[in-house]
Amino acid sequence: ELQLIPRARRLCEQTGPHRRVAVVAIGGITPDNARHAFMAGADAVAGISSLFEADDVYAQAQRFVECFQRYAQDSNSSSI
Repeated sequence: ELQLIPRARRLCEQTGPHRRVAVVAIGGITPDNARHAFMAGADAVAGISSLFEADDVYAQAQRFVECFQRYAQDSNSSSI
């Protein structure tokens, strides 16, 4: 449902110029697919199951960090 992210972003922007509402993608997020959410306009992702069900939680968390650094900051730099 990535097409909903830009719609959510536009809805949040209607709150006014002095408010900043974050758009967070949740549900089935993994380090492998999080980039799609960032590229669609999400500010953050919630990869709960992917993180805590991983054999190595620290390594999985690092993969999320790397994904965020690579995709989130570039795709949302104009709105952060």
